[in-house]
Amino acid sequence: MIWLAVLLIVLVLAVVLGLQVRELWRKGKVLAAEFATASARIDQAMTPLQNETEELEQLRAELAVFSNPELLRHEQAKAAKKRGRAASGRR
Repeated sequence: MIWLAVLLIVLVLAVVLGLQVRELWRKGKVLAAEFATASARIDQAMTPLQNETEELEQLRAELAVFSNPELLRHEQAKAAKKRGRAASGRR
């Protein structure tokens, strides 16, 4: 008789555990679908930003710290002469 009670308890626990596992499986599938949707939306939003970043990287000037000082002085002198000519032309 005690074995029957133990068997009945084990069967009830197995059914409860099976139902819990099934519920967890279903929630996991829904969560995975939500992650896929969110990932697609993030990818869609990030693509234009990545394109703009690449364009800005191409347009970015070389940092003056890493440039040749003589070339920088020469470029600054040229720019100053151009500014001087433009200012005298406006007067």
